[in-house]
Amino acid sequence: AAKNICLHWKDAGFEIGEAPLGASVNQEFGQDLSAAPVAALYVFVDEYLALLRYATYYFLSAVPQSGQRAMVFNRLAVRQLRTVAAIRALCALGLDGNARVQLRLLHELSLLWVRVRIDPQALEDFQAANSPETSNAFWHRYISKGKNEKWLEREFANKNHVWLGAFDKAIEELKLKVYITAHPSFLQAYLDSRE
Repeated sequence: AAKNICLHWKDAGFEIGEAPLGASVNQEFGQDLSAAPVAALYVFVDEYLALLRYATYYFLSAVPQSGQRAMVFNRLAVRQLRTVAAIRALCALGLDGNARVQLRLLHELSLLWVRVRIDPQALEDFQAANSPETSNAFWHRYISKGKNEKWLEREFANKNHVWLGAFDKAIEELKLKVYITAHPSFLQAYLDSRE
């Protein structure tokens, strides 16, 4: 996995050396997961964490020119960074059921990031949602019941853009396996107690 990541960077024109950018994440978490059954997946997650860290630096550096807009994207990047870190930590501890709750949040955050990038009204409403009541109203208006996903699918279809989130089979499988187990259910209780 580490070699694959380095080759992708090189193929894209970047020389990062012999180790992925995320190689230090193992040490930051104080865990050596190189012998874990899915060690390669942790290498990719660690690289994603490193890239999100660079994204936060990028958005912070843009604040003097872009102001509040850059700060919103910095906050979303930090939120994603913390959510991915929580997923990684929970999975490393064998708490994958709890990690699924965070994975659902990560999915919704990712969709929100895309929405506020292309919808100025959603961006404005997101910034204005600064109390529990307005945050709840924002969630119900834009996110609940797949509203954001449906809006994005329509928007990208109308503009003839490729929308990777529209791979129905993969997204539906994600939702089936993650969303159902993210709520209190007999299935999740069974899986948790079995493992």
